[in-house]
Amino acid sequence: MSAKTQDTDAHARLSCSAAYRWTVCSGAPRLEAQFPDETSVFAAEGTRAHTLLETACLLGLETTAEAITLVEGADAEMAEQLQPVLDWIKQEQASRPGAVLFFERKLNPGRALGRDDLWGTGDLVILDEPRKEALVGDLKYGAGLAVEAVDNQQLRLYALGAIALATFPVERVITVILQPRAYHTDGPIRTETIARADLDAFAQTIKEAAAATDAEDAPLVAGEHCHFCRAAGGCSVLAEHAMSIAREAFRAVEQPLDPQRIARLLHEADVVRGWLKALEEYALRIAKDGTELPGFKLAKRRGHRKWINPETALIELAAAYSVTDDQIAPRTLISPAQAEKVIKAAVGHKADLSELVHTPELGPRLVPDKAKGEDVFAEIVDLFAGLEDAA
Repeated sequence: MSAKTQDTDAHARLSCSAAYRWTVCSGAPRLEAQFPDETSVFAAEGTRAHTLLETACLLGLETTAEAITLVEGADAEMAEQLQPVLDWIKQEQASRPGAVLFFERKLNPGRALGRDDLWGTGDLVILDEPRKEALVGDLKYGAGLAVEAVDNQQLRLYALGAIALATFPVERVITVILQPRAYHTDGPIRTETIARADLDAFAQTIKEAAAATDAEDAPLVAGEHCHFCRAAGGCSVLAEHAMSIAREAFRAVEQPLDPQRIARLLHEADVVRGWLKALEEYALRIAKDGTELPGFKLAKRRGHRKWINPETALIELAAAYSVTDDQIAPRTLISPAQAEKVIKAAVGHKADLSELVHTPELGPRLVPDKAKGEDVFAEIVDLFAGLEDAA
């Protein structure tokens, strides 16, 4: 199997990664065009992870750790997290003789849909002519939200792009989510196999959704899909949606909230929190640009004092005030996680700290059903069931 890469810097008006949003909110592309496309520390971290994995694959390395020095900002922890992904890719390569593999490949599903504003970048694309099969993979380095592979619109658009790229008739496409850091019951690598006929039906649906975004009065629709929208802070429809949730939460009732209403409001809470965060960020940006917000001003922020030169300060303080090193610079043991990193770097393998550490119980927290963690009450039921069986 041969491997290729391609530079893809431009952004599409209808990006594949945002399909989950513009297929629901057809007015989103129009509104987002009025806002700057700003990056974040999380996006930068994801870029480093993509580069580290791509470098290891293109150089034919056995471990991602071997590529750390070639990627600025990469470290041993990132390499360790990406190793299962590299192993999986190598297994796919070995099992597909004669196939062609691409990294960071621009894919143009818009070509099949009659559009020139719809494209995206496939992290991993494999075109396997002997099997009449294509595989598209997307690396998600985020740890917070587990992404599903099934019915994933972004991956299905990549699949259409891979079909357009292939020089042979593709009968089916395997779509893959590669997410090593987020918990999922199906594991870090999740797939869906899609028949060509199903993709053709999807193409017709997505074509209609894309066409809806062309209308000058394309409507704005608020919901969970607003989370990563760069226009969220300035969207009046999202603001009204969040306020309606808040009004429902604080609506006067004679009786305490019932469990059904509490659960409904908890599911909506992320929308409200996300909108408030986006609103604050948007307000700060326009204030910096000179917009006056009634009742608010830009104030200077000051951090905590820091030593200009800690070593010099240690010497000066000891000499001037007769204090000992232990008083002003006490030694503290690094955390178990930090110790594992130090020891692995020193001896080449993970340390066994099982006899030296414990994990304290912090008490239960309320999370959605699909989130990581055992159900507290289910554990209690199992405990009593065990006692009954013993009796």
